[in-house]
Amino acid sequence: MKKSKSSSLLILLLILVLIFVITFSTISVEARKHQTKKNKPHNKHKKDNKGGNNNNNNNNNSNSPCPSPVPPHQPPSSSVSNIFNVLSFGAKGDGVSDDSKALLAAWEGACKVSGATVIVPSKYKFLIKPIILQGPCMPHLIFQIDGTLLAPPKIGSWQKYNLFQWIYFKWINNFTIQGTGVVDGQGSNWWCLSQVYNTQKKSKYIPDMKPTFLLTVN
Repeated sequence: MKKSKSSSLLILLLILVLIFVITFSTISVEARKHQTKKNKPHNKHKKDNKGGNNNNNNNNNSNSPCPSPVPPHQPPSSSVSNIFNVLSFGAKGDGVSDDSKALLAAWEGACKVSGATVIVPSKYKFLIKPIILQGPCMPHLIFQIDGTLLAPPKIGSWQKYNLFQWIYFKWINNFTIQGTGVVDGQGSNWWCLSQVYNTQKKSKYIPDMKPTFLLTVN
């Protein structure tokens, strides 16, 4: 009888333990489910906040004023100069090189500008062959001679069609020649030769008439 009673108590105790374990497990599972459900809206809220922040940033970006467009690059304004230095047009100024083309280029540039000045700078010597500087040009053109202009020293350098003029100004009005320079015709080959030597050696293009320095024709 006692053994039967002890067995019944043991079985009852095991049943109670089993019930307790099952109940505890169920409560634990329910608690985990509840905690999971509780955390999910929180995470969603974080996502919503994150999305809201993005939306706010987007809204802020959309509401912020657009940056001003970058203006196109503008080249520096170049004002037209009225000074035309023959050195800027390739003249050497060594007294030996032919600077006729440089003088002509400077003249043609100055001819298009009102009140322009063609400059023959000081401390230089420019060999200029017979040349025609012609217009019509803009008014108040100035030919400023501060350096030295040299005519060709050799008689043979004078071509037939330019024989009588060294520097020929043509169709020019309101024109000024000025300066403190020297105009050297280098006429020793023309004037110092004896009559006999001149007759024997003169070029076929050289008549008795000698060339002049300047000729201006309006």
